[in-house]
Amino acid sequence: CGPIVRTVSVTINSIVTLSASSNSPVCVGQNLVLTAGPVNNNNQFYWVGPNGFSGVGSSITRSPVQTNFAGVYTVYMNVPGCGTQQQTVSVVVNGFPNVIQASSNSPICLGSTLILTGTPVTGGTALWTGPGGFTASGSQVSRQQATPNMNGTYQYTVNLPGCGTRQAFASVVVNNPSSVNAVAAQNPVCAGSSIVLSAFGPSGSSFSWTGPAGFTANQPVTYRLNATNNMTGTYTVQVNVPGCGIVTRTLNVYVINCRMTSNSELENLINLKVYPNPFVDLIQGEALAGSLAQIQLMDLNGRVIHETNVSEDGTFQLNGENLPAGVYLMVAKTMDGQMIQTKLVKQ
Repeated sequence: CGPIVRTVSVTINSIVTLSASSNSPVCVGQNLVLTAGPVNNNNQFYWVGPNGFSGVGSSITRSPVQTNFAGVYTVYMNVPGCGTQQQTVSVVVNGFPNVIQASSNSPICLGSTLILTGTPVTGGTALWTGPGGFTASGSQVSRQQATPNMNGTYQYTVNLPGCGTRQAFASVVVNNPSSVNAVAAQNPVCAGSSIVLSAFGPSGSSFSWTGPAGFTANQPVTYRLNATNNMTGTYTVQVNVPGCGIVTRTLNVYVINCRMTSNSELENLINLKVYPNPFVDLIQGEALAGSLAQIQLMDLNGRVIHETNVSEDGTFQLNGENLPAGVYLMVAKTMDGQMIQTKLVKQ
């Protein structure tokens, strides 16, 4: 019969090393891609992972990503004739909160501590930037000894691997209690006219006035019509400054029986003369002998700066050398209790 020949095909597979990777970290709602290799016609891949996941193939895509996709994935590679190898891949799934917010303890007072608070994001990095070149890391940061140059808008930026960045903003106001002031539009006030009181404070301040004869008001600018002598006295305004609390200012207001006259008219009454006006240092005056009792020099808030008695011959002097330039009021009190007011200018 002779020899019988048969042929057999033999495949010799090379020994290879399994590698596995993913596009982790990934963001909720995106695609998770699992990759294994090397890939040829003979290698077979089988995946298992969190929550009972399994899949076949060198490249697996899971979509859309959910938080329970995170964890350790194991891939098995079967090389015919060479056995099975396995590798693991750790997958991180990140996700932003529904809303990223930024806030502060504004308004705050000069010298206090500014606290900035942003929504914390697990797995991410947070950065604050703001006025004056300010930068700080973390979801909650602070700035000590607040100053007016810390006013403005602060930006909160969160960077979450796989998800990108998101931003939020916080506005900051630093209030200065020394900016609170109170003035009387005219002081002294002639009887029968109006007392006009004005208070000033940072935006958002509230005002509460009290004064003689049961006076109260809660507006920054307030009026007392038909002024009478019993309205003379101390007026107090309490200004509630946001972030600073109550700041108090007082005014001494005088209601007098007066004749608002020019210097020429005064001369016709009691022959009163005041010179020089404007003045630099020394103010001199004279009137009919025995007509005047006392002279007062006041600022426009009614504060008595200097006072002097009038000599029997009707002459007097006021020293204004150390006064700042501006407008002042001189009140001349007559022997019969009348008061005459005139304005003086310091150069």
